[in-house]
This record gives sequence, structure tokens and C-alpha cells, in this order.
Amino acid sequence: MKKIIIWALILTFIISGCGKPTAEPAKTDEAKKKKPFQPATKVEGMLREGPGKYAGDHYDEDKVNQALNKLPDDLTGDQAYSHIVQLLAEDYGPLVDKYDSFDPSIKVDLDTPEGKKAAQAGKHLNVAILLDASGSMAEKISGGKKMDLAKEAIRGFVSQLPSSAQVSLRVYGYKGSNSTADKKESCASNQVMYPLAKPDSDRLEKAMASVKPAGWTPIAEAIKAAKSDLASQGQGSENVVYVVSDGKETCGGDPVSVAQSLHESNVKAVVNIIGLDVNDAEQQGLKAVAEAGGGEYTAVQTKEELEQQFKAERQRLEIAWKNWGARTNIKIGQIWAEKQEAVWNVESNIRSLNGQENKQMVSAMNYLNENNKLEDGDYGDEYDILYKKIELERWRMIGDYNEDRSTKISDLLEEEEGKKKGATEQKEEDGLNSMD
Repeated sequence: MKKIIIWALILTFIISGCGKPTAEPAKTDEAKKKKPFQPATKVEGMLREGPGKYAGDHYDEDKVNQALNKLPDDLTGDQAYSHIVQLLAEDYGPLVDKYDSFDPSIKVDLDTPEGKKAAQAGKHLNVAILLDASGSMAEKISGGKKMDLAKEAIRGFVSQLPSSAQVSLRVYGYKGSNSTADKKESCASNQVMYPLAKPDSDRLEKAMASVKPAGWTPIAEAIKAAKSDLASQGQGSENVVYVVSDGKETCGGDPVSVAQSLHESNVKAVVNIIGLDVNDAEQQGLKAVAEAGGGEYTAVQTKEELEQQFKAERQRLEIAWKNWGARTNIKIGQIWAEKQEAVWNVESNIRSLNGQENKQMVSAMNYLNENNKLEDGDYGDEYDILYKKIELERWRMIGDYNEDRSTKISDLLEEEEGKKKGATEQKEEDGLNSMD
């Protein structure tokens, strides 16, 4: 009998041990209760405690009044305010986020006349001058010998280039003579006398001093060689070629095809031709070269005309700098206007929302007062407390916050606009001064 009882106890123990674990006691109702709502006392909190149940498009005065009727009697001003906030606080969050994330910076990125972005360095103007040294350049025109006048004009032109520009001088046809016997040697003569670099008057003068009129006119080979000179500068620079010649191609090359190839290549050079005392028949060929190279042909007959043609490049750059400054300032003004309008829109929307909220909260306050829901009856101390919280604190605090944020951002925008326009004017002035 004892054994049976012992085995029964063991079996009971095993069954109870293998059963389901005892469930944890359910949480009390008190633990499940949410933390009571406490309306914000600082404006930052007020702007984030909405939206209330009947805020915005959900507002319905009858439903609000029904909700107010369900509130207990003898409410204090603080209690009444808490209930009104939960019902009617507007959702300012998205508008405040726009203030917080607003970027007052103004960024303009237009190419300068040197091919340089306003906020980017390292790009510049490259000018390749190709000078005809064929025998006919020894002839005289009004003002002196063609070669002497060409050199003089080149000196003046180079001295007026922007300080950031680079220049090269390549001479072609400077060997042999213009006789048939020397044609091969002369057509093969094509050399850089001043490699692409910042202008140095002494070095340039020394390079030009040895150049004498001699042979034939290999224009095509000179333009082809200029492509190699400019290609080493990489993409993005403004590349301009000036061919100074007194006649057409005489070495069997195709300068039209070569000029077009140069213009359409990665170098994107513009090929200009200055025809020095060129007859009407040969002018047509040189015009075709300039057109193929995306440039212009200019005929000059005198020293003054030659000098004026080189001065035209300076004038072009002066106009380009002034136009760049004007376009950049217009763009700065446009960006400022767009950003300022965005600020005013946020300010207007918050002002409108604050006015709407205040109107609806005041209506709710008056309803509680008129229906004796406040502790000390009509217009008592609790009403004064409620009035103060809605009218003198909440409405004014949100309004002051809105005006302050809008004003500060507008001031930053105005300061940024002034800085950017000042920097633009300085850059334009530097560009113009660099040509002096």
C-alpha cells in the first residue's frame, strides 16, 4: 500500500512538472493607463502637440460642443485648456520643419568669359597665334612691312590679354624661299617659337626676333599642329586660334577640313583668320577656313586695321565680363526672390493656422463659460486663467515665434544675396583689371 502511494505521488509530481508554465499575472488596469496629457508651456512644444481631434479640415463646431458637454463640471482653467488643446491644437509640424530645414545659401554657377565656373578654378583662356612667314610677308603695305606690322600687332594684343590667359606663337613657312626648289623644305617648316604659357614680353620678343619672311604657306599643317599645342590643356578651357596670313594655302594642304576637325574635336577651338592685304580671289578660301573653324575672317589692309582687329578680342572680353556680371546678378536675384517667397509662404501659412486655431479655441472657451463648465461660474478667475493661456500666451507666443523665424531667415537671405553680388562685382572687376 505504501509503495502504491509513493508511486502515485511521483506520478503527480511528474505530470505537474511537465504541464504548461503558470501564466504571468495580467497587468493591472492602472499600469495600462497612459500618462496624462500635459499641454506644452513653451512655444516649441505648442507647435508640436497637434493635431487635435477636430483640428484643420476635421473641425466641426457641433461635434466640438458635444465633446465639451461631456467634460465634467467645475473645470479649472488649466484643465479646460488641456481639453481644448487636445481637441483643437493645429498641426504646425510640417511648417516648422520647413523653417528648420531652410537653406539660405545662394549658389550660381555660370561660366565666366575665361571658361571658368564662378565657384570653380583651373580653367582659362588659351590663345594660339599662327604667323605666316612666307616670302610675301616682306612686302610693304600702308604703315610698313607686313611682317613688322604683324609682330607689332601681336605684341600689343598679347599685352592686353587677361593675366590668367596663356598664349603660344607658332610660325609656318619660315625656311627656304618661295622658289619651287625650296617648296618641300618651306612647307615642312612649322614650329612653335613661344610654347603655350603666361605672356612674357621679353621671351616673346626674343622668339619673334628670329622670324624672317622666307618661303611658302602651309596653313593646314600649322592649324593641325595647333591642335596638339592646345590638346595638352585638357577639356573645359576656352581655346582660340588666330591665323595671320597674307595669302591662301600653297603647300597642297586642306585647311578647311583641318579647321573643321579642330573646331569639332575635344579641344573645341575657334579658328579666326586675319587676312593681311589679301586679294579678292584668295579671300574666299580664307573665309571658308574661318567658317569651318567656327570663327571669323577679317580682311585688313593697313597697320591701323591690323591693330584694331587684335584689339577687338580685348573688347570682346570686356563685354563678356560685363555681361557675365549682369547675368550672374540677375540669377542671384532670381534665387533670392524664390527663396524669400518660400519663407513668406511658410510665415503666412503659420499665421493663418494660428488665427484659425485661436478663433476656434476662443469659441470653445466661451462655450464652456456660457454653459457653466468652469469652476467659479461665468467670467470668474478660472475663465481669466483660461483666457490668458489661449489669448495672451499661446496665440501670441506662436505669432512671435513665427515672425522671429521669418525675420531671421529673411535677414540671412538678404546677407547672402549681398555677399554673392559683392563677390560677383569683385570677380568682374578682377577680370577687367586683368586685361589692363
